[in-house]
Amino acid sequence: TGKRPGQHGVFDFFQRETPESEYYRFASSQDVHSETIWSIASEHGQKIVSLNFPLMFPPPPVNGYIVPGGWMPWRQLRLGCYPPGLFDRLKALPSFNPRELALDMTLEAKAIEGCAAEEYADWIRFHTRREERWSEILRHLMTDDDIDLVGVVFDGADKLQHLCWRFLDPELRPSEPTAWEQEIIDLCEQYFRGLDAMLADLVALGGEEATVVVVSDHGFGPSSHVFYLNAWLEQQGFLA
Repeated sequence: TGKRPGQHGVFDFFQRETPESEYYRFASSQDVHSETIWSIASEHGQKIVSLNFPLMFPPPPVNGYIVPGGWMPWRQLRLGCYPPGLFDRLKALPSFNPRELALDMTLEAKAIEGCAAEEYADWIRFHTRREERWSEILRHLMTDDDIDLVGVVFDGADKLQHLCWRFLDPELRPSEPTAWEQEIIDLCEQYFRGLDAMLADLVALGGEEATVVVVSDHGFGPSSHVFYLNAWLEQQGFLA
């Protein structure tokens, strides 16, 4: 939207059901109270592709294609695709797998809460496959139609940095890694090499005149302590 939360209306991934309610729900496209880059481009006759962006469900009508991201059950992905019939069209792609396109809350929690050592490798491989699936969808739409504006979120970079920062940061890597640590380092590097290759492929597909913008939603760095702000506010008598 190019606007601040007070203008577009979304402050979190969750919203109260009503202003007075103690119950919460996932935020949706209906909570966005502003024009978006997708709707503005569509109104000006530009054809768009929007892949894996949160708050795009239910999909708003656009001139182009939407496959939404964010927390949405995979069984609803057919309803989330726009225009109607896009889901069935994408089903013909070799790697199309709605179970791995929609975010699984149990899997995503591991990025923040951690997981058992034996789960790391499969978790990284899952996010590697997921990026490949989004890349395949985008290549298909870009080669099959004349697209003016493309946006895709490769969110595995966020997930890996949350869980695996100590394997990515050269200053934190173990000097003599165990076999398991080396496996995780190798898988992380394979993920980023693969992502770089996908980006290069998509940039080439866009052509020499395309304007390419690479954006991160936030940065990363090491942390050694956790500060629970609300607990401290409550202890000081500031939270009511």
